[in-house]
Amino acid sequence: MKIDQYTKISQLINANPAVIEAIASINGHFEKLRNPIFRKILASRVTIADAAKIGGTTVQRFYEKLGPLGFYCDESEACESEPPTAVPDF
Repeated sequence: MKIDQYTKISQLINANPAVIEAIASINGHFEKLRNPIFRKILASRVTIADAAKIGGTTVQRFYEKLGPLGFYCDESEACESEPPTAVPDF
């Protein structure tokens, strides 16, 4: 399946449920995807770029984890995103 930074997490999960474990292994913030209730609420609203920002990682890291599961990014399109900005301490 072709993906980009605007692909919703729910689309990834629907295409291949193994995505849950792959994304959860990126960062502890993504452990919530293992809970079916949180997954239903959050996955349909969050894109890969949003998740990367939340987890303090890059979109490229998602591509690396999702590649072995059959997902790819078209090289002719911009597959990179801006690095995550620092989250202010509140």
